[in-house]
Amino acid sequence: MIPLRSVWREWWVSAPLLLAISAVFLATASLQFIAWRAPAQPTTPQQWTGVELNLVEGKGHKGQDTLAVEALSDKGVAIASASSIQIEATDYSMVRLETGGTSPSSGLFVLWRRADNPGEIFTLPLNKDDQQTLSLRVSDDAAWRGKLSEIGLAITAPLTEPLVIHRLTLIPINTQPTLFDLAAEWLTHESWSAASINFLYGGTPYPMLPLLPAVVAMVVVACALYFVLIRIGFMLFNPLLIPVLIFSGWLLLDVRWQFNLLKELSATSHNYAGKTWAERHKSAEDGDLFVFVMKVKENLPTTPVRILFFSDLDYLQGRGAYYLYPHNVYKGAGLSSTQYFRSGEYIAFYQKTSTQYNPTTQKLLLGNNQEVSVDLILWGNGYGLLKVR
Repeated sequence: MIPLRSVWREWWVSAPLLLAISAVFLATASLQFIAWRAPAQPTTPQQWTGVELNLVEGKGHKGQDTLAVEALSDKGVAIASASSIQIEATDYSMVRLETGGTSPSSGLFVLWRRADNPGEIFTLPLNKDDQQTLSLRVSDDAAWRGKLSEIGLAITAPLTEPLVIHRLTLIPINTQPTLFDLAAEWLTHESWSAASINFLYGGTPYPMLPLLPAVVAMVVVACALYFVLIRIGFMLFNPLLIPVLIFSGWLLLDVRWQFNLLKELSATSHNYAGKTWAERHKSAEDGDLFVFVMKVKENLPTTPVRILFFSDLDYLQGRGAYYLYPHNVYKGAGLSSTQYFRSGEYIAFYQKTSTQYNPTTQKLLLGNNQEVSVDLILWGNGYGLLKVR
């Protein structure tokens, strides 16, 4: 019979045992800390159907239990919210929005006001879980505190079809999370996004316990426990064990990544397989932008021309310019002076707020009392195409 102490000295046995002990310790400590921080009394979810929300900005209509937002306002935004409320923000951790139809790929935000600062509006972008559900963990934001006096949805993306709001829900903090809850967050599928090439959350965007710090802490605790056991004479030093512990942590993260890629394979096949080049672009995360740029290119000469492409978002500036090639594209947030515009060139903008056009004088208003004479080609809420005279 092999003594337990001798077995512990084998690195291929001691490494997984050390990692398992440190994982149990960290999970237990984390769950206890989360429960300690949670409110003493469980909070019930707060829920508003679409018909209970007020359309503060934009155009739309109410159904039996829904609110259909049809267009943005002249300010380039639509806002649907529940006001005159008194809710303690720290009792809730997530906002979930249930919609109908096709949601814009970007330009959807949770907005709220606080009773202690009613003049300021706070916003955070929503994450698309699927075509009908969007969610966001708000409890990690520094501005999510105090009494809420208003909560709702802001839309800045141009709407190609009405966005039907079924339900807006505030989800309370989980006061008694379990190991299953942690694992479920870590194994949540992450769809492709603009940041996927450089970054992977490792589950939900705002988990109770982020996977990467948890794995790093697990390896550190396992190494510390290993040195303690050496110190008390229970184990002998093995130079292979520390690299094995570090490699195991890396391997665990890589397995999680491969698991996500495997699930994404079926989703990618569903979205792109068997479709034409244009259909694949329309199915992508920036499909709304692609549709707009194709409309723009239909109204441009076949030979390359100079076109100014403006958007409030850096990502959309770059993608819009890419789709407009081989035209001579200048991209940016905007130009403040008329001296930068030349007769015959084109101006396109997408998700650009505070852009005004005077149909009487046929001039684009730049601010600072400056105007540019233009011919209107395309115009909508937050997007447009014009030609400088």
